[in-house]
Amino acid sequence: MDVPKGFVKNGDAIDWWLPIQALFVPSIILAWRLDFPPSLYLAAFVLLWLVFRSNLRDRVPFYLTNRGTWLAVSEILPRHGAFKFVDLGCGWGGGLAVLAKQCKSGEFLGVESAPLPFLLGWLSFRRDANCRIRFGDFWNEDLGCYDVVYAFLSPAPMPRLWRKARNEMKPGSLFISNTFGVPDLPPNETLTLQDVRAAKLLVWRM
Repeated sequence: MDVPKGFVKNGDAIDWWLPIQALFVPSIILAWRLDFPPSLYLAAFVLLWLVFRSNLRDRVPFYLTNRGTWLAVSEILPRHGAFKFVDLGCGWGGGLAVLAKQCKSGEFLGVESAPLPFLLGWLSFRRDANCRIRFGDFWNEDLGCYDVVYAFLSPAPMPRLWRKARNEMKPGSLFISNTFGVPDLPPNETLTLQDVRAAKLLVWRM
């Protein structure tokens, strides 16, 4: 597989999460001093549940793939003939919109179990012919229906997801993981994007 434009072979990710953790304790102290009403904390909890509901079960944070990475993914996709693509845990589906514009011959589906991101995505794509979002658990999705499977999850579910992909996906189809690998199984291609965190696309051809 050729290295698509916009990729390099090596790169160092920036630890963007360090400032977030550094601000965590000061934020708690500030909230305590401001003496917010209890109803505000309840509302915040409900909102967080609507967005991060599946995190406790699957241990998958709410990651968003940036536009540059989606454009790079589009260069890996088939160029001739119809194909089906699924994003496992698609959020509100912004990436699906990018891919649908770049690859007119593709049919793009996102699966999302968090209520609020799903609702936002469904409202955005309900009239699109080649792009849609389904509410549900991606573990129940038959991966054999797709030519390309994309996931940006976490290290925790990758061994189980790979077993599912290996058992269900068709020969010649592509399994693409953003950043997180399969233990003891090197990908066929590792492509590093030229962005601030040097994101990696790990590609397996089934």
